[in-house]
Amino acid sequence: MKKILSVLLTFCLLGALCCSFAGCGGPSTTKKTDRGETFIVTVYRARSAGMADGERDAAVKAAIEEKFWKDTGVSIELDVQIYTNTQITDIVDVNFNNKNKNIDAICHYISEDDGSAIAKYAKDVNSVKNLDPLLEEYGKNYLAAIQKNDEGHLADRAGYFPDGNGNYNRTMLSSVTKEGGFGILMRKDLMKNVQAKTGLDPEDYDITSENYKSMTVSEFEKVMRAIKEDSSNSVTTPVNGAPWDLGRVVAPAYGADGMTSFAKNASGKFVPSHMTENWGKYVDLMYRWANSGIWESESSTTTDDQRQTNLIAGTAAAYLAYPTAEELITLSKKFYAANPEQELMVIAPFASEDQNGNALLDENGKQIVNGNLKVQRSFYGAIIPYRSANADKFVQFMDWMFSDSENYDLCRYGVKGVDWVEGDDYVYNGTTYKTWAYPDNKSEEYLNNPPYSGKYLFIDNINVSNRMSAHYNTTEKVWYSAMYNEFPVFGNTELEGIWLPEVPRSLASQEQTITGDYTEEIRSYAWVGKKNQDKTPAELLVDFVAKWQNDCKAYLDFIDSSYKSAIAYFNQKYAD
Repeated sequence: MKKILSVLLTFCLLGALCCSFAGCGGPSTTKKTDRGETFIVTVYRARSAGMADGERDAAVKAAIEEKFWKDTGVSIELDVQIYTNTQITDIVDVNFNNKNKNIDAICHYISEDDGSAIAKYAKDVNSVKNLDPLLEEYGKNYLAAIQKNDEGHLADRAGYFPDGNGNYNRTMLSSVTKEGGFGILMRKDLMKNVQAKTGLDPEDYDITSENYKSMTVSEFEKVMRAIKEDSSNSVTTPVNGAPWDLGRVVAPAYGADGMTSFAKNASGKFVPSHMTENWGKYVDLMYRWANSGIWESESSTTTDDQRQTNLIAGTAAAYLAYPTAEELITLSKKFYAANPEQELMVIAPFASEDQNGNALLDENGKQIVNGNLKVQRSFYGAIIPYRSANADKFVQFMDWMFSDSENYDLCRYGVKGVDWVEGDDYVYNGTTYKTWAYPDNKSEEYLNNPPYSGKYLFIDNINVSNRMSAHYNTTEKVWYSAMYNEFPVFGNTELEGIWLPEVPRSLASQEQTITGDYTEEIRSYAWVGKKNQDKTPAELLVDFVAKWQNDCKAYLDFIDSSYKSAIAYFNQKYAD
């Protein structure tokens, strides 16, 4: 009996040792293949707008892995798990510390708000990898690609997060994205129908017209009201877009950055954006438009699919839901397929105006146009959990992708000659664009059902490759070119790419007061066009700002000093 127990004990000990060395019960992170030892690189990434799985995703994956192996001698298998922007934050929280789930990278948009799957982990050096040592060994091409044309070091510094001890560590791989590209799509024919009433000719504001002009917000509002009141059309709610969309294309006309958490006020202090001087005008516009029915009263819950349906069906006159050039062009194709006799146009960013709605002019007598919202240079990023089994392989893969446009295009468009081909160069106002196209024999099929989703391009870098679709018609190419390269952009580059340290617990209640009061007592009422306490949201904002400045002074001082310390740190870091 003792002998049997001894043998059983020996087997148990051996089993325990095997499990400890082999990661018993844990996920498999390597396997044997024809290429030898293959490293399984697991990536969680958000599904991009409009991304749908392609029938050739698996074939493109195999081509990427094969080329990476031939170029580097390292064999990898890409295990990419796709989630929506809503799902990814939850799934990352569930699995981040789950020993049965290996995660080599998390790719998502980066912001200070709760919707990002990156920010809170990137600030914890015990949760994620400090990437500088990995990049020094494996990432020289990656660093060169993000630092190219990086005026102000906005992309480079975006990878650095504070750890709460006064130190900044590179814990995120930065993207380099296009910084412009927003616009408003309008029913040109409907504006023409009310021209006698408004005195505004749509030809003057169509960006395909020579010497086109910008409307003021008041002029745009006049057009929208006239269209709504015109009984000859079916328009019920002229302006279709979410509140955050107004922040992209309307708020900048007032000098307000409607998508950034913090900004500098008139006295030079960094504060929450809704405490800046121009915010009241933006809040009042939302209230007035929602109250009068120019804008959606249920704007925060309406889907963009419904908004597209509204434009196509004729119940909307202006569309501004995540209005990038690509999105507006895609929508216009659907619109014209259903309404070939009607007409759309893109208008330029709104001109600034005085309190009477008159355009403000510069010293040369030209309209002052701030532009639509500037997209952050590093809007997307990737973090690597500290317990990643193949962190070095992920960095090596990103370096390989950024090392050559051929690799980048393979990850973005798929296999050249099968999934896409080179298109003709396009020249607009002296700028030459490289283009991509679907093969002629597949063009019609692939335009409706792309063969490849783009899921293996984890983060963008336009310094490596930046192609325009060759399938755009002449008007669409002008829209794309003007929106990305001609329209001015508005945003606070002084704070761009700088992340705040975690707020001390002693100040958490003050932070929640400022955020909660604004969200619940002001913003929510503006969005539905209602007064609160018999005051408009803009009137109430004045009262609350005075209260916050007194009751939440310690938190506001923390925000201001944190940003100024960060600015000083990066000024010194990049002094050379």
